[in-house]
Amino acid sequence: MSRNRLAEVLSAVVDGQIFNKIVFSKPVNSNYRKTEARLFLNKQQPFIQLTHYLTDNKAIHENLTLKNAVGRFIGLLSDDYHNCVIMTNSGNCDIKIFDSGKLVITNKISAAVSVQPAAHDASKYDYISGHPNSVSILRGLNLADEHGDLLPSRRHKFNQANKFIEVLAGMVTAENFKKRLNIVDLCCGKAYLSILAHNFFLSQNYAVNTIGVDLKPDVVQTCKAIVAKAQLKQIDFVHGDINTFNSPWSGVDVTMSLHACNVATDMVLFNALRWKSKIILCSPCCHHELAHSFDSRYLPEIAQYPLLKQRLCELATDAVRANILKAFGYTVQIIEFVDKEDSHKNSLIKAVRNNQSVNLESISCELKKTDEYCDLLGGKLTLRKLVEELLPLMENN
Repeated sequence: MSRNRLAEVLSAVVDGQIFNKIVFSKPVNSNYRKTEARLFLNKQQPFIQLTHYLTDNKAIHENLTLKNAVGRFIGLLSDDYHNCVIMTNSGNCDIKIFDSGKLVITNKISAAVSVQPAAHDASKYDYISGHPNSVSILRGLNLADEHGDLLPSRRHKFNQANKFIEVLAGMVTAENFKKRLNIVDLCCGKAYLSILAHNFFLSQNYAVNTIGVDLKPDVVQTCKAIVAKAQLKQIDFVHGDINTFNSPWSGVDVTMSLHACNVATDMVLFNALRWKSKIILCSPCCHHELAHSFDSRYLPEIAQYPLLKQRLCELATDAVRANILKAFGYTVQIIEFVDKEDSHKNSLIKAVRNNQSVNLESISCELKKTDEYCDLLGGKLTLRKLVEELLPLMENN
């Protein structure tokens, strides 16, 4: 293996900070699946984080200075892996080392076009860090150390929460909401979203009220302790079932939820419809319902493969949910809001209540189409059953 040629290629991408990700694969050690390298900022200085993915599904993190990175990368290719791909915005570079020691480098990176991922990563702090109480909050959520610096092992969760708030911030305008917001976070869990979003909008001089609801009393108490220590006002957490929870406000501006499991997502969406929430942001999780009732005569070529059947059920379930929201007067998008490396649960239902009037007749017409589709799939889904309760109310609209 020509170490000089390898060092030349690796030095170019590391020193220029032009790579988005480097993936080491085809491991020599049977305990490892792959290793990934990414740039990140610590105190405004660029570093590289290695994430070693083990065969027991654990991950080990290792941080490198740029000065030490090339030598470490060469060591990985000398001792631990046979393959490596360097991914950039201007092409990839594939590195292969054969058992004979032969080195083959296929470099398709354009030197004319480079990016600075470290600068891009810095912008991710805009929605979460740098606001009053940020350090206390990030420490309370176990996202940062005592100095407020992001913990590299928690970057995936940070990116997920930050992107969610970025999407929400893009949907909220001061003109439409008159600098006032009522936010409900259902199945809030550890409340990354509600706490961080609340603090963000406070920093933007909004009069914001937030409430999170979860079934686990210990989690609720932890959330209360975090906001108390950070001295956040107008935010509270309730131990309760979202099936019976009622909003304390006459109007809900934002209903959101991150990874409410299975039909709990349907309850979140139903409550949002019931409250006529102006904005709905919901990232679904664990689409079990349709998978259990799916009629395999529908698209049998796909249904015969369990993995593909599960993915089909996920897509079909979220399509039904989106169409029901549309029937009730929402403009709906389904987007991927984070990289798959940050979370494989990366779809986000994004809905805004439009100003067009809807009536019982138009809703019933759209729901009939949904029913026909559900019949093909294997029966009505939970959200479709729940919204039946709302139909009598539409007669008065």
